[in-house]
Amino acid sequence: MRWLVVVLALSVGCKPPIPPSNGVDPAVGFNAGLAAVSDGNLAVAYSAFARSAELSGGHRAHYNAGLASERLGEPERAMAHFRAALDADPAYVNAAIRLAGMLEPADSVALLRGFLEGSPAATAVRIKLAGALARLGDEDGSREQAAIVLRGNPESVDLYRELASAYLERGATSLGQLYAARARELGGDDAGLLNDAGVRLLEEGSTVEAVTRFQHALSLRPGDIPANLNLGWVALRSGDHQQAAKRFRRALQEDPELVDARLGVAIAAGLAGDRKLAKRVYRGILQDDPTNHVAEENLLLLIASEKPPVADVYLKRLREDIELLSGQVAELRAIMASNSCLDEGVAAEHDLVLETAEELLALESEEGNDEARVVLGAYADEIRGACP
Repeated sequence: MRWLVVVLALSVGCKPPIPPSNGVDPAVGFNAGLAAVSDGNLAVAYSAFARSAELSGGHRAHYNAGLASERLGEPERAMAHFRAALDADPAYVNAAIRLAGMLEPADSVALLRGFLEGSPAATAVRIKLAGALARLGDEDGSREQAAIVLRGNPESVDLYRELASAYLERGATSLGQLYAARARELGGDDAGLLNDAGVRLLEEGSTVEAVTRFQHALSLRPGDIPANLNLGWVALRSGDHQQAAKRFRRALQEDPELVDARLGVAIAAGLAGDRKLAKRVYRGILQDDPTNHVAEENLLLLIASEKPPVADVYLKRLREDIELLSGQVAELRAIMASNSCLDEGVAAEHDLVLETAEELLALESEEGNDEARVVLGAYADEIRGACP
C-alpha cells in the first residue's frame, strides 16, 4: 500500500499519538484515520477521515477520505472528496492531480487549465496537463505545456515519464517508447512505464517482449503489483498454473486485499485441480463483496462441475431402466421356451407381447420404457403361470 505511505509523508510527516475520540474535534478523527491506515483498515480510515472532513471541511481530511474511497473501489465518492479538498484549498496540488487522473481527458484538461490560472507555477500540474492533452490528441497543446516545463527544467524526468505513459495508453507505441527512452536516459528505468509498455505489447500480440518488460519492472521493484499481476495472467493463459499462483501471491504480499490477485489465485487453483482452495478464495471475496460477479459465477461453475450434468444423470437412469426391463423380457422368453404345455395361439399372443415390449425399449425414451413396463406388467404373471 505504497500510496498510503506517500500520503502520510505529504500530509502530516509522521504518525501522531492518537487521543481518545470525542466525536467533535476534527483533529481526533483525522488522527484516528491515520491510525486505521497504518493498521490496514481502510473502511475505518475512510469513516474517520470523512467525519473529520464533515466537522472541519479541511482539505487534508477530504483528500485522505478520497484516497481511502479510491482504494475501496468507490471512484464517485473519491472524486467528490477530491473536489471538496479543492474547494477548501484551490491551490491544493495533490487533490488537483488525483482528481484529474480520474476524469475523462477533456474534463481533466479543463480542470488542470483552471488550476494553473490561479497557480501558474505548479509544475506538477502542468506536467499532468501535458499528459492529458496528449491523451486527448492535442499534440500542439501538449508540446506547448511541455516546453514551459522544460524551460524551467530541461531534464524533467517526470515530464518524459508522463508523456510516455500518455502515448502508450493512446496506442502510439513508437512515440511512447521514445519518451520512455528519454526518461530512462535522465532518471533510469521506471517500473510503471515498463508495465505500460508491456501491456501495449501484449495487446499487439508480442507476448515474449511483454514478459521481458514485466520482468524488468520486477528487477527494479520486486514487489511491483502491476508487474506481478501481468506476469500472473500471462502464466495463467499459457497454462503454467503454478507460476501464475506464485505471481498472484507475491502481489498479495504487497496488498492482501487486492481483489484481482485473489481472483487470480482462485482461478489458478481451480485450473490446477485444487477446487477446495479455489472455492475458499471465491467465498472469501464474496464475503467481502457480495456484488463481485466474477467470483460468484466462477464459484457456481466450480460447484456445478462437481456434480454429474443433469443430462448425464437422465441418460444413466434411462439406460438402467432399459437394462432392467430387457432382463424381464429375457426372463419371460426363457419361461416361454420351457412351457411345452402352451397351445400355439397363447404362445403367439405371448410372443407378440414380448416383441412389442422389445420395440418400445428400442425407442430409448422415457415414454417407451413406461409403455413397456405397462405391457410387461399386464402379461408377466400370465406368462409365468401359463403352465402348472
